[in-house]
Amino acid sequence: MTAISKDDSPARLGAGAGQTRAIILAAGRGTRLKENTDDRPKCLVAVAGRPILSRMLDELGGQGITDIVIAVGYRADDIRRHVAEHHPAASVRFVENERYLQTGSVCSLALALDDDATDRHLLIVEGDVVLEPGLCGPVLRHIDTAFDAATLLAPYEPALSGTFALVEDGRVVAWTHESRRGPGFPLTQSYKTVNITLVKQGLPARRLRDAVLATIAACGATAPLEYAMQALVVDGLRIAAVPVDGARWYEVDTPDELAIANGLFAATR
Repeated sequence: MTAISKDDSPARLGAGAGQTRAIILAAGRGTRLKENTDDRPKCLVAVAGRPILSRMLDELGGQGITDIVIAVGYRADDIRRHVAEHHPAASVRFVENERYLQTGSVCSLALALDDDATDRHLLIVEGDVVLEPGLCGPVLRHIDTAFDAATLLAPYEPALSGTFALVEDGRVVAWTHESRRGPGFPLTQSYKTVNITLVKQGLPARRLRDAVLATIAACGATAPLEYAMQALVVDGLRIAAVPVDGARWYEVDTPDELAIANGLFAATR
């Protein structure tokens, strides 16, 4: 395992944005957030006074991305109404996962990967991630590199949980969901997935769609998206490891994590 190499070339935030579709996965019930999602979907929970979804839509707009698909399920109408009222200029299309209680994120992504999706670069975003403004830019910059895809990663910290990746020479060589992490996995040398992933148009995007459908067929509708991503790594998809480089981010799954995120982003209301 090696450290992620930092790219010191000048940033060109928004490169290729006109050919990029963002897919925000926001269908889940968010039960681990307990009472915070009783009256709203997870993506509309506020962090430092601003809903997670609004923060992400602002980030995508700042990167010049105007083609946005949101996969909805739990309290879908709340999300539609929020976008219409608070982001009327955003070009957003919705796909609904009506079986959100019986399925995982991989099924929501399958619904969003329609016939023309592979003609676009795809920026796949989990709906519970809060980012410092501009943090999608270094991922999008890989549209102009030799990699097939790119994903944002943070160094291992004991407080982090979930899916971790291994990196060699700037490339992801393992994308391991916690349910498949064996005792020999070198966790302290790994990187936490931030769940912001670019997959280039054409063959890489088609390979993503094939992996998503194969994962559902082999592992069932509750399979996490990470299973499909690991299958792509094993199949040789070249995924660039993009470091957060100390920028603020947080994945909000529990009340404790919500409290941490509120503290991190308190000055960015």
